[in-house]
Amino acid sequence: MPDFSISVVGGNELRVKLDQLRQEGRNILRRELSAAQLEFRAAVQRRLRGEVLHRRSGTLISSITIEPIEETSEGMTGAVGTNEEYAQIQERGGTISAKRVRNLTIPLAAMLTPRGVARASARDVISQPASFGLTGTFFRKGLLFGKRKDSVVPLFALRPSVNLPPRPYMQPSLEEIEPVFESRLTDALTRVLS
Repeated sequence: MPDFSISVVGGNELRVKLDQLRQEGRNILRRELSAAQLEFRAAVQRRLRGEVLHRRSGTLISSITIEPIEETSEGMTGAVGTNEEYAQIQERGGTISAKRVRNLTIPLAAMLTPRGVARASARDVISQPASFGLTGTFFRKGLLFGKRKDSVVPLFALRPSVNLPPRPYMQPSLEEIEPVFESRLTDALTRVLS
């Protein structure tokens, strides 16, 4: 049986070149991932400016952050997201239930600003009706009313729970930028390898 041997001439140079390619590939991946994070955040914020949700306070849109890119032996991760408590239920929909009280208080037109934000809580109105131009408050048929001299105004609806429909803004944004990111990354890595 013949003996076969394979030798690589210039093995050290080849190892150095492969290390350089690996580092260059990581740099490209990091750069493209960073660009994708910026594009993803911009796409999410576009949707939150009225395409999916009507902007009220601006809290959700300003909470969309880019996390630092993390590199592990498995690969790289670059996250974009929010820590706002209500972000998930807006994205996926679901039921919000009263927890420490019997009912949720849902502000009606008289208690909303022009942007749709509650001017105060039901507790504030009940405890200080005069601050809101009222002489008093009372409950009837699932509503909190405010009394004025010669009129009554519905202020809050009382409900044990409410169902919110899904209003996806993250997933469609990811789907929008994903093909562009993949194409740019493929092009960049192909240039390095050729």
